[in-house]
Amino acid sequence: MFYAHYDNQTGQILGFYTPDIHGNNIPTPNIKITYDQWQDCLINQGLRKIDVTTKQIIACEPPAPTKEELLAQLDAEYQPQFQQLQQAWAAAQLDGNPALVAELQAEYQALKGEYQTKQEAIING
Repeated sequence: MFYAHYDNQTGQILGFYTPDIHGNNIPTPNIKITYDQWQDCLINQGLRKIDVTTKQIIACEPPAPTKEELLAQLDAEYQPQFQQLQQAWAAAQLDGNPALVAELQAEYQALKGEYQTKQEAIING
């Protein structure tokens, strides 16, 4: 027998308890759950909560990423590409290859425009 302890306002599951380990020290509010429900909640952490009205486990959507998280993901995607182009540009400069330098500058500007468009979309929603 297992118990799921949850936040009475949001339904967020705060922990799992069993009398075999915790005795009578099981916090409230809680609901009694089966082994299979416990395993499902562990496997799907953040995707299950307690419906505070029906006292049943329900599926829930994870919170949408914040603008800061989306911007960090965008940076993680684009920064390696910028660095690669910068390194290639420096090598082309050292080699004295003006055609390749111009091509890399154009690629860099195109990538920068793409990045800025996506960045503005995130910032402006």
